[in-house]
Amino acid sequence: MLLAAIAAGCGTHPAPTAIRTSASDAPVLTAAVAATAQVYDPVIRPEDFVDSVDNPFFPLVPGTTLRYRQATEDGTETDDVTVTKRREIILGVRTTVVHDQAYLDGVLAEDTFDFYAQHRDGSVWYFGEDTKTLDPQGHVISTLGSWEAGVDGAKPGIIMLAHPA
Repeated sequence: MLLAAIAAGCGTHPAPTAIRTSASDAPVLTAAVAATAQVYDPVIRPEDFVDSVDNPFFPLVPGTTLRYRQATEDGTETDDVTVTKRREIILGVRTTVVHDQAYLDGVLAEDTFDFYAQHRDGSVWYFGEDTKTLDPQGHVISTLGSWEAGVDGAKPGIIMLAHPA
């Protein structure tokens, strides 16, 4: 959700451009972009990560809860984000678990656990999420969007730099 927008804005390289040969074709990278594309393959060394996330731009203090609310065409959306005391080991790194619950008109619509860890340089890494979309009766109808670094080729990435420019 919000993190996807944040992650898309992070980085120092412009996003690759794509062209379409017709309205039904999938995007095709231009030759210039393909020639400069780099393979993303971060090296994760668990000993390089610290026990807490105290980045001043993305602090994750257990017990902290944030609530976001907005009116939409579908109704009132409320998002409760809680930093838990729970930890999960992913790729050997001890991550902090954040519980994100999204409601529509008071009914739980999405229940997600996000996994973050801070590198010793101060940058915060995102190691995945376990997300469930629910119907109005509370039944899981989708887990689309769930991923874990190290599973099926998924890779962690930096969600917040130590010293953003």
